[in-house]
Amino acid sequence: MYYRLKTSLFFNYKIDWTLDKAIILGVESGIEKIYSKSNYFAVCVFKNGTELTFWNVNRYYAWIASGEIKFKNGYTYDFSDCRPSAKTIYKFMQELKK
Repeated sequence: MYYRLKTSLFFNYKIDWTLDKAIILGVESGIEKIYSKSNYFAVCVFKNGTELTFWNVNRYYAWIASGEIKFKNGYTYDFSDCRPSAKTIYKFMQELKK
């Protein structure tokens, strides 16, 4: 399935490896809750205390292309015009379906 997803997607932005790693660590810990912040942004709170606010439209070519990550230690990482890897997007989507 990942291979089909990887070969069928077109992305507008480059990979941000910090964003990618933060989402992977969050997905591995599990999703505590997810809710809509506005028409364009959603918030995902992971069980490890990380809170991801992300662009939730234009699936799949610009999905998660901007937003911020609030870590448990209080650090905030803002991102824009970038994305996680296709593999991370796939894993995140699978976790959201649970």
